[in-house]
Amino acid sequence: MKYRKYKSILFLISLLCWLFFVPVIVQAQIKGRIDLLPDSLSTLNDSTRQNIDSLGVNFFTTSIDSLRLGKIHPIDSTLTSFHQYNAARKDNRMFATLGNIGLATNNRIFFPTLSTRFNMNEKAFSPYMFSNKEVRYYQLIRPYTNLHYVMGAAKEQNLDVTFTRYVSKQLLLGVQYSLINSPGHFQNQKSNNNNVYFTAQYFTENKRYGLIANYLHNKLIVQENGGLLYDSIFEQHLETDSKVIPVQLTTAENRIKSSGFYVEQYFNLLKPLQNKNSSRKIDPGNISYAFQYLKSQAIYSDQEPKANFYNYFPAVFDSLSTFDSTYRIRIRNRFEWSNKGYNEDKLSKVFYLYGGIVFDNIKQHLATDSINKTFNETNPYGGLRLNLFRRSILNARVDYTIGGYHSGDFKLDATLNQYLGSEEKNVGRVLIGFQLVNRMPNWYLSYYHSNRFNWDLQLKKEHILQLTGEYQYKGLKAGIQIQTIQHYTFLNDSVKPQQLNSTGSLLQLYAGGNFLIHHWGINFRLVHQSTTLHQSIHLPLFTGKLNLYYKNWVFKKAAKLQSGFQLYYFTAYFSDAYMPELRQFYLQNEKKIGNYLFVDAYATLKVKTFRFFLKANNLLGYLGNYQYFESPHYPSLTPGFYLGVNWRFHN
Repeated sequence: MKYRKYKSILFLISLLCWLFFVPVIVQAQIKGRIDLLPDSLSTLNDSTRQNIDSLGVNFFTTSIDSLRLGKIHPIDSTLTSFHQYNAARKDNRMFATLGNIGLATNNRIFFPTLSTRFNMNEKAFSPYMFSNKEVRYYQLIRPYTNLHYVMGAAKEQNLDVTFTRYVSKQLLLGVQYSLINSPGHFQNQKSNNNNVYFTAQYFTENKRYGLIANYLHNKLIVQENGGLLYDSIFEQHLETDSKVIPVQLTTAENRIKSSGFYVEQYFNLLKPLQNKNSSRKIDPGNISYAFQYLKSQAIYSDQEPKANFYNYFPAVFDSLSTFDSTYRIRIRNRFEWSNKGYNEDKLSKVFYLYGGIVFDNIKQHLATDSINKTFNETNPYGGLRLNLFRRSILNARVDYTIGGYHSGDFKLDATLNQYLGSEEKNVGRVLIGFQLVNRMPNWYLSYYHSNRFNWDLQLKKEHILQLTGEYQYKGLKAGIQIQTIQHYTFLNDSVKPQQLNSTGSLLQLYAGGNFLIHHWGINFRLVHQSTTLHQSIHLPLFTGKLNLYYKNWVFKKAAKLQSGFQLYYFTAYFSDAYMPELRQFYLQNEKKIGNYLFVDAYATLKVKTFRFFLKANNLLGYLGNYQYFESPHYPSLTPGFYLGVNWRFHN
């Protein structure tokens, strides 16, 4: 028992030992050698390499093609959003939560599922889980370590550790570990989340062959209290100790695990040119192969189920206790060709063409199934990118699925980026997007078996058309998105799948960005949403976040200070309710929440590579207004103080 209690601490100590004491001899051999940077698989000239910042750290995600196309992102070392440490709040995200970090979330901004492949994710917990698309492959010169720790009210603790370094001239290894441990303010609300991934990158010296790989593991143990039994006790402040306020469930718990590995390799069909001043007219490009093994398991248990909470299906397998498990395995093989080689030919600079095929084998086992369900899906795809007239970029891609649950699904995606003005005087860019999707609803809406929830339905495909228009200028953007949806499928107020035969539409107007005038700044995101499917899709008419801050140098310019207020507001609406046994949100028409202004005050300080913040959460909660619900029957975080530190090392 003691080992279990301290196993996270033991793991962290072992991890830190590995971070700081492994290959000291190798580090001495490569110290100060700037030619270790893989230079984005494109040949960098000597003058460019001499201007590289030795402390600069960038990363790419998803695949090696992101690196080829220059989709490389710098790490965020600014103060602007440093205080937004919660993944459901970071970067102005607007998720409905259950009142404690690490628990289930639901986005207040409507984003329909557009994937035409079998869904392996636990959507409600995805902000707190690592996925293959989010794994970071760092590009750096010197070893990089980042330590991030936040301590909050009710004994909340958050820890993130990132480390990456070269162990040889061509081999780069890395690791990222994340821990969330928060008992919560109410009964049976604890979260205990542990996530880790390891990465490897290898590129030959001439960049003809390259490989990236990762292994990731997520383990979430979250208590589920089902919300308050009587909201009035909290709203009227009849009880000052939140730990004794009655809740719906006292023994319910979700355990979610996912793990797997991913390996991607590429090979350029031609050798690189020996003369750096010469170029090819046409490059036959490269071929790549990727393999992924991913398994996931979700277990819901409740030793003392309350009949009045689980009153949706009268027929149950076991009325005395609940133990539901969902187990899935996916084996994926992907083959791809693209015309991107060394970027030495003139054609690939203006024309990028790629195509491939994905083979998925999925096995799934639900709690009451006697045998596994197996799906075999084949997904051919192809796309192109055209750089037109030096100021226009067209991207297009098509996906199609053969066999399996999503057989016959297809997706067409196209975007046009038009830069305005000249190279000397650019006045922003306009983005026009088009997406046409024909897909089966998520698998759990068609077929699901558990202790209390059971259905096997024949659903039609959803048809989704999405049009986007957006203008961006420097750090600001504004846009409009129109969606039409036919056969929209959702969980209704009886927690049963329902599919509409009619076609509806949804309109979103949005604006956001960051700008600084002298020492005063605003970072904001504003969204207006309206829909003709108002009986089936409940959304706040307006949702907004506003960060008002003052930024300036202090201590004789030895440190930079930012202080301000973070405001968050959404109009009153019937927000979706949460069903723990399904780990899904569903429609409800009984309780409205919203029309409450969340106000946080914060101060952040940056000294070289060290950052610090102090935040006071939900200030208006001190004034006696106890209407701050973020989901029906789930109060938001009560007022409290949070302290966070972040320290980067480059040695």
